Amino acid sequence: MNLSIVTTTINNPTVAINRFASLGVRMVIAGDLKTNHKLYRDLMSQFKNVTYLSPEEQQSLYPELSTAIGWNCIQRRNIAMLYAYQEGATHIALVDDDNVPDDFWLEKMFLQSVNALKFVTKSIVANPLDVVRSNQTLRLWARGFPLDALLQGQIDYKIESVEVCEQPFILAGLWDGVPDFDVFGHLLFNDVFFLNNFYYFFSSSYELSAPPFVPFNSQNTVIPVEFLPNYFLFPFVGRMDDILASYYLQAVRPDIKVIFAPSSVIQARNEHDPVKDFSNELLGFTKINTVFLKHLAKDSNHIFSVLPHESVKAFEIWQKHF
Repeated sequence: MNLSIVTTTINNPTVAINRFASLGVRMVIAGDLKTNHKLYRDLMSQFKNVTYLSPEEQQSLYPELSTAIGWNCIQRRNIAMLYAYQEGATHIALVDDDNVPDDFWLEKMFLQSVNALKFVTKSIVANPLDVVRSNQTLRLWARGFPLDALLQGQIDYKIESVEVCEQPFILAGLWDGVPDFDVFGHLLFNDVFFLNNFYYFFSSSYELSAPPFVPFNSQNTVIPVEFLPNYFLFPFVGRMDDILASYYLQAVRPDIKVIFAPSSVIQARNEHDPVKDFSNELLGFTKINTVFLKHLAKDSNHIFSVLPHESVKAFEIWQKHF
C-alpha cells in the first residue's frame, strides 16, 4: 500500500497541516488563488515528503480540469487527488486543514485489513453517527443524511457479526471536537466526543440486496485509487460536493464496503457563517432524500438530475484522466 495524503487550503500552514506533514507520508497540497504560496514552498523545503501545487502548476498540468473546477473552492483537492494517483499512490487520504491528527492516526487509518462490526438495517440509508454517539440521549446525524429519514425517527440497527474486511474498502475516520454536522446540527450541538474504539459498517438485512447508502465526507477519509474514476468532489454544489460523491460512488459500486473508524482527528473548526453554510447545503436539504436514493440505487445516472451542467461537465473531464 502506497498512501498519499491530499488536501487544499487557503490558510497559512495550520497545526493540522504541519502534523500531517510530519508523519513522513507523501502529501500533496493543492493551492488556491488566496493561498500564501511562499509559506507552502517553505513547507516543502522543511518536509521533503510534501508537494505543493501552485495555481500555475495546476493549470499547466491539468488545464481543462482546472478550468472546469474553478477557483477559490475546496474542490481544488480533486487536483491533488489526481496528481497523487498519477504519482503512483494506491490509497488517497483526504484531510482538512482544521482536522488535527492524533498520535495514532496512521495506525488507525492505514490498514490492509480490519475486524469490523456489521450493523444490519432495513432502511435504504444509514446514519453512521447513530451507533457511536457518546450521549445516548442525543440524536446526532452526519452531514448529508436525508432530513426526511431523520424526521422518520430512529432507524433500527442490529449487530449481526464481526467481519474480517480486506482491502479494497473505504475507511471513513470519525472526528472529535466539532464534528461534521450540517448547519442545523451545528446550531444544536457544541463539541462532541465519540467514545467508540471499534470499526463498523452497514449492511442490508434483506438477503441479496445492496447495502444501504451511507454518507461519508472528505475530511478524514482513505480511498483506494481504483474507486477514483467514480469518486469526484463535484464543484458548484456547495457543501454537498463530497456527499454527492459518496452517494454516487456507492450507486456505481454497491459492492464497496464503507467502514467507519474510531476518532483519529480533533477538528478545530475554521470559522463558519451559518447563513452561508445553510445556502451551501440547500441542495442537500431539498434534493437528497430517501426517494432520490431509491432512484439512485436503480440508476446511478440519476445523480445528474440534481447536478448543474457545470458539475456534469467537470465530472466528464475528470473521467478522461483514468
